[in-house]
Amino acid sequence: MGKHLFLCVSACFLFSSYDSDSQTANPASYNLQIRSNTGQPAITTTLLPDVKNKKPETSDITEVKKNAENVASVSDRQQGALTNAAQTKAPEEMNLPDVKDSIPVISRANDSLQNKENGKDELNEADQAAAEEEVNNAITKYAQQIGVEPYDITNYPLYHFIDGWYGIQYKWGGTDSGGIDCSAFSQKLYGRVFGVELLRTTREQHRHCEHIRHSEDASEGDLVFFRIHHFRISHVGVYLANGYFVNASSSYGVTISSLNDKYWRRRYAGCGRISKEVKSISESDFTP
Repeated sequence: MGKHLFLCVSACFLFSSYDSDSQTANPASYNLQIRSNTGQPAITTTLLPDVKNKKPETSDITEVKKNAENVASVSDRQQGALTNAAQTKAPEEMNLPDVKDSIPVISRANDSLQNKENGKDELNEADQAAAEEEVNNAITKYAQQIGVEPYDITNYPLYHFIDGWYGIQYKWGGTDSGGIDCSAFSQKLYGRVFGVELLRTTREQHRHCEHIRHSEDASEGDLVFFRIHHFRISHVGVYLANGYFVNASSSYGVTISSLNDKYWRRRYAGCGRISKEVKSISESDFTP
């Protein structure tokens, strides 16, 4: 009996020691066999490290997010800094022209162009004023020469043309300022002043016009014909007014003559009219 009691006490002591050791040991270091109270077979379970201890706390998650945002913010700031650096980089380093420096150049170019245009306009106005003064002088001079008032002269291109050719010497067959004959002069006058192309010779011009017998019926621009050599038409001039006409005379060159002169009156052969129009000064070439 005493022996049995001793064995029971020993067994209890051993069991108590084992249970105490199992509670104080690291659960991750052992594999225990646990038997169910229902008598089911024992299930062997491997105890893993405490997941609770490894699970991130809420504060840890917030910290991670904050760190991520800080990284993104730093990245954005770096990108912005690079962009600003590129924008503020010196033009010579970027191989681009300095736009600010080019503005005065463009302005100077525009100013130069504007000045040039203004100068051109001023030059045109000056030329126009000079041309008007020249025409007025010619009108005054020739009005006195043909015995009319300056306001009676309205065909300004005609007298401007005459003034440019006045005094050019006569040359048979000539057609320019080096010498010109009568039919070439009338041909050139009609072309420049009236825009009409006459035939080259005096006889052809006489043949292709409307004949007017009496000089009193002639009007400005009509052709005036003469028989210098016996019975054929051999000379031509252009009627002006008051019995005067302009012609390329063999004796005086381009000049203004009067039908009332004895020489011309004896050789007068009639007038001829050709349909024509008066061109403006700007459309006519008045140079010899």
